[in-house]
Amino acid sequence: MVKTLYKAVLAVGCGLLFMACSTGKSLVRLAQNKKLEQSNIGLPVYHIPDYSFVDLNSGAALDVNGEGLYIGPDSSLLSAIVYMYLTTEDSMETVYGCSYGKVLDGRKEGLWTKDLFVDGKRTAKVRQLNYHEGQLDGVMFYYKKNGDRIFPYIDYQTRTVVDKYNELKDGTGAFLDYHSENGQTKMLFHLKNGRLINSYVEFYDNNGFRIIVDRYFNGYRINY
Repeated sequence: MVKTLYKAVLAVGCGLLFMACSTGKSLVRLAQNKKLEQSNIGLPVYHIPDYSFVDLNSGAALDVNGEGLYIGPDSSLLSAIVYMYLTTEDSMETVYGCSYGKVLDGRKEGLWTKDLFVDGKRTAKVRQLNYHEGQLDGVMFYYKKNGDRIFPYIDYQTRTVVDKYNELKDGTGAFLDYHSENGQTKMLFHLKNGRLINSYVEFYDNNGFRIIVDRYFNGYRINY
């Protein structure tokens, strides 16, 4: 995950504590949100890379089935606190952030937070999403690395972003993501009941210009 061993420090503004531990020959920092874990005492805690879903502590393997439900090591629907480490390659050396929250009966539930590692000593909260029974539901919160809030909203007539909050209901609405350096739109797609509609996902550079549209059919990307 990270090449060097750091002292445990509280992350700025997001309540994360990072603890050093070893996995094989590499040293990694494990995230911990004390408030989340203390409010869900009794739930197991898993730390998984996004490329393997194998817990960094125990080696237990999680999975996601064809219906998008999280499966635990005993093959039952997972109920747990999950910290998922985000990588650029299939290697713990390339971790750049962490997405974490609660899973109940195989579905994401409540607040899920995405943090980016800034300089090896702290993290920056860049996104918070609300889930209900596995579907995005509620206001989505976005932040720049410097902590400033981003206020997104889609005008469906002009397809422009204006300064207002964005909200999904029961997995239906426009989903956006942003460049955390300057707040420019990075990604846009539309969901209905948690499924991609309009058959495309738009990507933008950090100046706000659209650079690619990935097209999908029945969930499969078709414009390789």
